[in-house]
Amino acid sequence: MLDRPVPQPEFARPNPVRALVWVLAGALLTIGAGIVAYLLYVEDRKYDPIYARLGMAPIPKIIANIPMVSEKLARLSANPCSNIETSALADALADAGRKDLASSVRRGHSRHCLVAVPGNVTPADLLATVIETTSSADTRRLARQVQDNLCNPQALLALVTRLSQGQNSRAAAGLGDAFLANCGADNGIAYQTTMAYYEAGDAAKALQMARANERLTPNTALWPAWIGRSLMKLGRYSEAADAFQRSLTLWSNPSNVVYAEFWNASNALKMAGRYCDAMKPLVQYVSYAPVERSTPQVQKELETLAGLGKCP
Repeated sequence: MLDRPVPQPEFARPNPVRALVWVLAGALLTIGAGIVAYLLYVEDRKYDPIYARLGMAPIPKIIANIPMVSEKLARLSANPCSNIETSALADALADAGRKDLASSVRRGHSRHCLVAVPGNVTPADLLATVIETTSSADTRRLARQVQDNLCNPQALLALVTRLSQGQNSRAAAGLGDAFLANCGADNGIAYQTTMAYYEAGDAAKALQMARANERLTPNTALWPAWIGRSLMKLGRYSEAADAFQRSLTLWSNPSNVVYAEFWNASNALKMAGRYCDAMKPLVQYVSYAPVERSTPQVQKELETLAGLGKCP
């Protein structure tokens, strides 16, 4: 048999056009991926000063270029320590789905912009200490809410109240003071803060706060009473007596005022050596309901004062 030639496989000739298309497609995909990565992960360097000022995490370009975010970011850059602009940017970031960045903005503001509490402790450091040392899950939860936004009056008031009840009056006073210094007036927080300073043994600071709040709400009996308590702690009895008596005149219906308020005024006058004057608040208290209020305790105190002062 004659040998037949073995058929050779045929190879398609390269198609230069198709090859060029694939190369171009690959290049476009690479460029597109680079653009996406740039938008997602590369920060806008023009905002570096505000990031450095607040010590906050940089905002990726794709987030910073969202209109509602970019507008707030530009405003905060112009006024880095504005409470209003900080809250506005944080809210915009949260609405954009980046609560982590919102928290970074608020914490940076708290650490680098807010007025330090007495002792030069920043609110951020004070909150960190509360979170680290408390055994109460509810207290830690409230502290984290305030950590995200110091100017949250509901969370701050709840935290200060809880800290005071937990025998941590110093932390309560510091946080309340930080709120009032940085976020504006709030009567409930002012009251709790004044009481916390008093319970922490800082009568001078309690007096300062009570006087400042009396100027804001001069027709409220609450503040002269706290002025009186603070002055008593400081041994300034005559001034305390004047404050307690001023408080009694500010009640809309003094007949409903509890015995302790009248006794405070009487005791301050007694400590100031004004024994006959010290009888007057107690006599006033009894006059509103002579039968019920003329108790042996009250009568004994009146007799003691009359004897000390040789009162007619």
